Amino acid sequence: MPLFLAEARSYYNPAFRFKMLLLIIASLNPLIFHRTVHRNMSQWDEAAAAPWRARLTAYPSLTLWSGIIVAGRAIEYF
Repeated sequence: MPLFLAEARSYYNPAFRFKMLLLIIASLNPLIFHRTVHRNMSQWDEAAAAPWRARLTAYPSLTLWSGIIVAGRAIEYF
């Protein structure tokens, strides 16, 4: 919290706002995963590969967290 208070100008930075938006969206990903894909997790041990829905939820997660990292690095340049 003190870090946010010390750098108050970051709130108006478009990269910071984009990062916060991605962070909010990324926080919804586990909720969606646990409400849909996680229900059948007991059957995963029998399958040769992870179910397509589990793999499908991994792609947005990786993309969102990569975007969060890039947006965090871009804060300095805006």
